[in-house]
Amino acid sequence: MEENIAIITPLRDEAENIDRLFSAIANQTINIYCWIIIENDSVDGSKEKLNYMTPPEKVYHLIIHDINTRNEYQLGKHYSNIVNIGFNILKSKENIYENIDFIGILDADCFPTNKYFEYLIYFLNNNQHIGITSGIIKDLEGKLHSINDDHVRGSGRIWRKRCFEEAGYIVGLSADTLSSAKAIIRGWEVKPYKKAVMVSRLAGSKHGHGYYGRACYYRGSIFIYAMLRSMKQFLALNIREAVQFFYGYFMSYVKSEKRIGDKEILEYFRSAVKRKLKNLIKVKK
Repeated sequence: MEENIAIITPLRDEAENIDRLFSAIANQTINIYCWIIIENDSVDGSKEKLNYMTPPEKVYHLIIHDINTRNEYQLGKHYSNIVNIGFNILKSKENIYENIDFIGILDADCFPTNKYFEYLIYFLNNNQHIGITSGIIKDLEGKLHSINDDHVRGSGRIWRKRCFEEAGYIVGLSADTLSSAKAIIRGWEVKPYKKAVMVSRLAGSKHGHGYYGRACYYRGSIFIYAMLRSMKQFLALNIREAVQFFYGYFMSYVKSEKRIGDKEILEYFRSAVKRKLKNLIKVKK
């Protein structure tokens, strides 16, 4: 029996990537049961180009939904709201949603290699305790995006449907991290499968790493955690990213900006340093 996956793609001003994106989906080794593209008020011809794209044979249901937000595209709440519109459209299609086993996000500037989704579904089927997974992301030169490839990426992740229904998708700054935290709180594990690879531009290349510092503050991470994370980036010679990240966190800290209202998530991130210390002690024992 074939297992079905649905994918949500938020898209704005990606005309130069649409052909490559459709090709990447067409070349997948498994079928995509439903692909929902949320076209978000593009001004570069993306909307017009999508109108004449031929649906890939691998896709059973292609839904292109246009919205006009009239807002400048940005990471964070706006991005996650766009993604959430896609999830709500999927859930409204009861005849489709009831047949879905896995639900994912694929950003329009991310290009999965041919076995990407096959690998991820295989990984989840063989690890029933894992609720969310993704592959790893490499840039056009084949280099990993991050010094930490144990992080589940938001731009190409999939949920087990039961995990998605239990933990949901959390709208806010760095929604991928928030949603992973909620899944962990609900008892699921969140792990990448490193055989699955996507190619994409560098994370933060368009918006800067100050955003990630602000997101770190928003979700409840304490000051010492932000310092340690910045130091880790600095020691890895990612000096610009380290400075931008810490500056983003520090400015949010100084301004006492609003944090997420979810008490479970706040407590989870406030206790992150304590958990890491406990794990270190366990390893030494």
